[in-house]
This record gives sequence, structure tokens and C-alpha cells, in this order.
Amino acid sequence: MPNTPPWKIPIEPLPQLSSKPPIPYLECPPELELKQLPSHLKYAFLGPESTLPVIISAKLSDVQEEKLLEVLANHREAIGWSVADLKWIDPSVCMHRIFLEEDSKPSQEAQRQLNPNMKEVVKKEVVKLLDASIIYPISDSQWVSPIHVVPKKFGITMVKNSEVAIHPDDQEKTTFTCPYGTFAYRRMPFGLCNAPATFQRCMMAIFSDMIENFLEVFMDDFLVFGSSFDNYLENLVLVLHDVKRRI
Repeated sequence: MPNTPPWKIPIEPLPQLSSKPPIPYLECPPELELKQLPSHLKYAFLGPESTLPVIISAKLSDVQEEKLLEVLANHREAIGWSVADLKWIDPSVCMHRIFLEEDSKPSQEAQRQLNPNMKEVVKKEVVKLLDASIIYPISDSQWVSPIHVVPKKFGITMVKNSEVAIHPDDQEKTTFTCPYGTFAYRRMPFGLCNAPATFQRCMMAIFSDMIENFLEVFMDDFLVFGSSFDNYLENLVLVLHDVKRRI
């Protein structure tokens, strides 16, 4: 196949994709895979069958822990445990653009070889993102890059996506190739140039009325504070209620 672009071959079949969107964690919790925590943190569980894990301070008193878990349980729709739980940010609030320099030229890079373990990880991630409509198959993009698989402390994973939409005109520029085909992102992966800045601006805009009063935001890390524990809980309720209202 001398005329076939190297990034298109070979393509291995993917498992049959689900005809329905993935089920949210709240409706069908998967088997838990809890990781070891440092001594100042511990797991607690929400839900009638204690199937929804959260991480809280191990230094809270019994009364404080009970109050905190009650707040979290009452606002558990605002917490995401899986891709299916993610609620997309309205594109009218923020969309990521990928601007090019005038002399930029399209680039189609070849696939990189993956060992069997990594290929299995990639397959699971691709299927999961396809089912959640975060990525979509594409065959005619002028911009194709190989995937970047990174080692993590607790295993190997692909670079995760975010909730910020990519402008339709720029989606093909996110095209990646893997042994299972070529795909582009509808939602912004953090690996894109300037993606963290876009996400930070989006968070600052959404929570502008709370920031510096009782909330600090850095990327996807939220710090809620108050003058006392009860005041902190009041502020936490405001934040979680606002998140629920927006989704």
C-alpha cells in the first residue's frame, strides 16, 4: 500500500460500542478501586449503599465528619466520579480556539508502536471517550499526531480530557492516531497548547462572584474556606449548589 498514509495503517477493530450513553456513576456504581491514602486523609462513602467514595480529612471530629458528609450527600450530583458524570460547560461561556501562525503547515505524523499492555489501556480509553461523545472518528484531517501515553504512580493512562468545548473549526487540529484509527476531540484535552489557560479563564468567569470571598480556584482544584467550620460548610453549600444549578 505505497500510497496509504503511515498514520492510517494498521487499524485493529474496536469492541462494539454501546448504543446508549454510558451510565452515570450515581445510577450504576462500578467496582471500586481505592488507592492508599496518606495518613491525614481517609475515604468516606455516600449513597444508601455506601457506593460513592469521597476523600476527607482524617482529623475531623465525628460531628464535623457527619455534617460534611450530609452536605456532600445532598449535593452529590455536583460531584463527578466517572466520564459519564461529567456535565459539559455551555459553549457560550467558553470555547477553546487553536490559532496558527501564518506559515504553519499541516502535519500528519505516523503511529508509534505500543506494547500490548499500553495498547489495551489505549483501547479502553478510546472506547470510553467514544461512548461519551468526547471524541469522534475522523478520516480526512490534515492534522494528525500520535497519542502520548504517560506513566502514572498507580499505572498508565492517557492524557485526560476536560469539559471545555473546542470550536468546531478547530476540532480537526486535535486529531490523534492510534492502532484503532484516527479520532478528534469535541472537548478540550489538557495536552493542547494554552488549554490550561483557557480552562482557568473559564473557571474564573463562572465563579467570579465567589473567588477571593470564600473560594479560590486553580484549574480543577477548588479551595473553599470560612471563618469557622460551620461557616466553611455554608460556603461549600453555596459552591455545590451553584454547580448543580449550572448542570
